[in-house]
Amino acid sequence: MNAQNLLQQAPWLAGFFGPGNGLTWTEISSGRSAWTPWLRPWLALVEAGQADRGLVLPAVDDDGLLTWYGFASTPQDASALAEQVSSFLGPGMVDFDQTQSLVPSAPHEQVLIDQFRGHVKMIRLRIDANEVAAKASLSMLAELLLRRPARSRLSARPFGEVRTAFEQAIATGDEARARHCIDELRGTGRLSATNERFLDVRLRTACGQAAALVHDVSTMSMLADAYLPTRVLRDVVEALYAVHLARLPTDAAPEQWIEAYRGNLHRHDRLLRARRGMRSPLVLRTFLLRECDKTPAEMDRAEAKALHDALLAAPGHDEWATRIWNWALGRMPVDAGGQASASATTPFPVPAVSLNTAEGQLAHWLVAPPSLQALAALLRCALEIGTIDAAAHVISALRTFPSNIVECMAPVHQRMRTMLEDLVPQTEAAPTDWTGWAQRCVFSAPADAAGIAALAEQGAEEWDHAAWLADPSRVETFVDMLQGHGNALRPHLFTIYGSLCDLQDQPSALSKLVLQLLTLVALDHPEVSQLPTLSEWVSVLVRLGASRATLDEAAEAVHAAWDEVKSMTALDWACDVIETLASAPRRSNGPLDAFYSEVIGFASGHRHRLSGVQDRILTLLSGDFGLEWVPLVRPMNDATESAAAPRSFEGESIGIYTLQESIVARLRSAISAMLPGAALAFNHDHVATPALEHMAHHSTVVVFAWRRAKHQAAYCVQAQRPVGAPLLMPAGTGSASILRELCGYYGISMDEQILS
Repeated sequence: MNAQNLLQQAPWLAGFFGPGNGLTWTEISSGRSAWTPWLRPWLALVEAGQADRGLVLPAVDDDGLLTWYGFASTPQDASALAEQVSSFLGPGMVDFDQTQSLVPSAPHEQVLIDQFRGHVKMIRLRIDANEVAAKASLSMLAELLLRRPARSRLSARPFGEVRTAFEQAIATGDEARARHCIDELRGTGRLSATNERFLDVRLRTACGQAAALVHDVSTMSMLADAYLPTRVLRDVVEALYAVHLARLPTDAAPEQWIEAYRGNLHRHDRLLRARRGMRSPLVLRTFLLRECDKTPAEMDRAEAKALHDALLAAPGHDEWATRIWNWALGRMPVDAGGQASASATTPFPVPAVSLNTAEGQLAHWLVAPPSLQALAALLRCALEIGTIDAAAHVISALRTFPSNIVECMAPVHQRMRTMLEDLVPQTEAAPTDWTGWAQRCVFSAPADAAGIAALAEQGAEEWDHAAWLADPSRVETFVDMLQGHGNALRPHLFTIYGSLCDLQDQPSALSKLVLQLLTLVALDHPEVSQLPTLSEWVSVLVRLGASRATLDEAAEAVHAAWDEVKSMTALDWACDVIETLASAPRRSNGPLDAFYSEVIGFASGHRHRLSGVQDRILTLLSGDFGLEWVPLVRPMNDATESAAAPRSFEGESIGIYTLQESIVARLRSAISAMLPGAALAFNHDHVATPALEHMAHHSTVVVFAWRRAKHQAAYCVQAQRPVGAPLLMPAGTGSASILRELCGYYGISMDEQILS
């Protein structure tokens, strides 16, 4: 008997043979206790990995009273063990009520309850029973149980549970276990060849086989043509970096880095089409080198600046990022020549003059590519000329410079710009839509933040947003600015959405915009307080009839948000979002299935903390995804619950307003089981209608999912509700939030079992 191995397999043993039990683990494991020979067969069952199938262990209280405990992990195994104990000891030796569950009264009993989910029975010998004979009989039972063949699994584990086990295996570098999980997933028949290749990619990178992956031409070709999940894309990019770029010394010249990228990674450019919000330092390095490898005309300077800024915040990468970025700025070409040609593209037309004059130099720099050198020269020339016309042209030109150049302006140049702005009359036209406002926001000075926010609030009320959405080029420009200047625009995202949420005339443009808002917030470390808004944006995409590709991207975005806020607090939100996306057409084994598999894996590991409502929602959702979820069966308190009559809700009428028509059937089933006899009515009208007025006025209780409701519907419900009548406003809009609100109102325990 190896005490260390026993505690590794069953750490609860130390707790059971601990406080409250006169038999201590130290004495038993060392062999000094008289109980050791009798317990050795039962501990052998633990070493053999059969503890879950049933054990019988003793405890001695302070008064010397001996009590045996029989326990197992499932009700079936616990019942079988009880029959076996009764058969071996006989009714004349043991006082044993098989129907009564243990109510813990000591620390060692609580350990068993927590470990074996309440499937614990108390066994006491009769006063006249022979204790030595009982010990011998129970030891013989343990030896017979040890000879049982290993139990084979008759049904496959849930898909999400296996996926979670796979993630744990690659996180710990356990290749054998990870490959076993892949084999198990393949056996379910739900793992496509493409997804199996994706799992193999993740396994290779996690187990240090990046070189084998990168040099596998067939796999890399497949990956280049496929739409990769974000995690797989990150692993592939990091593998490319590790094989081709990591060998360079950190202090290598920027030209060496660019040459290494061009010679090894340029041929994989199809894999690097989009960064998709990934913030891994190696991924950021790779994409920064990709931008710097382009010609100055092709380089996306805003994206390169965003990559540079992200690397500055990553410890150990700031110096490298600064050297690469300064090299990129320094290679911006400047047209040199003795004369500056005046052309139609020159915003400050002057005759052909020598560059020895301020006017000639100004004309030259006005047509030169944007750079820090051009910025300094323009400011100097305009101040030297000293006319309002020259100052106006320079101020106008500076507004077209990329933000990364303007942000690097030296303090002396900032003062020079302020002097020129003081010369020019303030005649700039106010923006008329969100695109014009975004341009002003991005290129304004930090001191103008209050004015920018006020302008956004005013524009949200006054601008013609429908006309703006009808102009694809303006909307596309705005979406591009969201991608390139998300940090500057993020404080105003909710104001922007608030001005557009009631518009339905341009579903394509609005879907594209809402998806970008969702992605921007979800991938930038969202807070729990922002989750309801993410849920609302997902609902908008579904209501607008967004394409499958758009909904797949939305599923990946909320999956990333779940990874940031993964907790029991956020579980209801995750179920609501999945429920909304599941109501729309989706790809089999796509991003939404991966998201739900991870959520159900998390829930499986926290079953002891699930409420009845959460268990019910997971049961219903699992049916939509073809997964197995075994409903919780909670132990009843015989003294109270067994004798209590079922509660009836006859005469109660419940009205529910929700715009998510897809959840009505699910809600009706759950509420009917939870509140038997209650009359249910559902409504999803956008405006005041006789049906909505009748429901609001006559229902005993109204649940109003306010986050997605229309203003006219809200006014109608508030006007029709009698004074003092309950109007429940759930925090979310999915089934879980609505059921939770009803449970709270009717005083139903969230932990009681809800049967279908």
